Amino acid sequence: METAASSGAHLTSFSLVDLAAHGAACGIMNPYYAVLYTPAIQPQLKSISRVLARYGYVPEGTDSLHGRELSQAVAGGLIAFGKAIHAPTKLSDLDGFGEKHIQRILTAAKDPSLRFSESDGCLHVDKSDYFTGEMVESGRLVFKDNCIQLEGGAT
Repeated sequence: METAASSGAHLTSFSLVDLAAHGAACGIMNPYYAVLYTPAIQPQLKSISRVLARYGYVPEGTDSLHGRELSQAVAGGLIAFGKAIHAPTKLSDLDGFGEKHIQRILTAAKDPSLRFSESDGCLHVDKSDYFTGEMVESGRLVFKDNCIQLEGGAT
C-alpha cells in the first residue's frame, strides 16, 4: 500500500489560498512546525542550519546543536530570511486573515483522514484543540528571546 504524508505547514497552506500563494503560506508556517516536529526532523534541521549559516541567518556551528535548541535556532533563521526578503512571517501579516481562516485550519487539522498511522511509517502528531487552537487563533507567533512565542503571551 502506498502512503503519502504532508507536513502541518503544507496542510495549513491550503486554508490560506485566498490570502497567499502556496509557497508563501508554507514559508510562514514552516518555522513553527519545525519546532513542533523537533524529535522527528533533527537531520533535516542540521542540514538547513548549514545553509542558513552560509548566508548569515544563523551562527556558524548551529548544526552542532540538538533537540529543541536546534529547531528554535533554525526557526529563527528561517524567519530572519523571510523578513530579509520582505515575506510575511506570521499569520497576522496576511491582509484579511481572520476567523474564517482559523476555522478552515482547525477543521483541516482535525480531519481524521489526514492523520497518519505510525504503522505506515508516517509521522503522527497529536493535534489537540488547545495547542492547535492557540497557535492558529493567535495569528501572533513570533521568534524572540531565542524561542517561539505567542506575541503578547507566555513562551
